[in-house]
Amino acid sequence: MKCFTHPDRDAVAVCSVCGQGLCEGCSVRIAGKLYCKSDADKIFGREAERAEKYVRPASITVAAILFFIFGALGIISGLVFSAFAGSAASFTSVPFIGPLTGVTAAGILLIGLVILVFGILYLVAGNWLWDGLRRGGILGIALSIISILVSLPLLFVLGPLALFLGPLVALAGLSIVIDILLIVLITVGWSSLR
Repeated sequence: MKCFTHPDRDAVAVCSVCGQGLCEGCSVRIAGKLYCKSDADKIFGREAERAEKYVRPASITVAAILFFIFGALGIISGLVFSAFAGSAASFTSVPFIGPLTGVTAAGILLIGLVILVFGILYLVAGNWLWDGLRRGGILGIALSIISILVSLPLLFVLGPLALFLGPLVALAGLSIVIDILLIVLITVGWSSLR
């Protein structure tokens, strides 16, 4: 049997409504049954276009999970910084970061809000990547580049102060490595994004 639409191709399926032979490119699987595209459109409307399941490659899956993890950590960190800013007028030390001389509550609050916004954007990028959307890749790469551009100066400026600001310097270095990894993962899976 040959495909009804493409007589030069062998049929691999038969439409469950009209009985026409269908090649691989002409068959639509919905709820376990095969249909020709015209019958699928008549019966299911726009659902027929979405019937083919997106297969997420491993690189996009890992990138999405990393964006979820670091988005959640960003939101938690942003909220902690913001709460910490409300507890005192000025600071000499921030938990897990170390000494901060001359930083006011407004400065800590601003840092907390920026981290919070980035955390939310990381979650959005992760969600879009999980759904296989190209805009998730674009947002993810943009966020990673911004993060690298922010972390590099921190690494070089704070590097000489590593004795005093060790955790902050380590976080900046780790952030650069993770962001480069995210860019590579998205680039590897780019062709699968819709």
